Amino acid sequence: LDDGGEKYYLKLVNNTQETYANVYHSMFRALFQPSPALAVVLQQQFDRFGLVPGEYTAAHLRAFYKVEKETVPPETQLAQGINAVNCASHLRPGDPIYIASDSAYAMSVAVEY
Repeated sequence: LDDGGEKYYLKLVNNTQETYANVYHSMFRALFQPSPALAVVLQQQFDRFGLVPGEYTAAHLRAFYKVEKETVPPETQLAQGINAVNCASHLRPGDPIYIASDSAYAMSVAVEY
């Protein structure tokens, strides 16, 4: 499991009062902001789905990642969709979940679940 650099961060800092999650979150927001055109599209999607920034979680389900010639069986996509929802709800229990996927089937499974 990739820790996103947390182990490296903890080795570098003497003051562990600032958690990796707090520092990374603030740094990400400061360095990466959508272009004005993308910000408009994002706001339209937030409005469309009734999402409030900071009050939902998102799952990006890449069902066909690194798959070239073979097909991904429906049962695998089913398991991936359910897992995506379970992971997202574990992060923010009770909050809405926004699901995006490269598989219409996996996404529909996740929405139904």
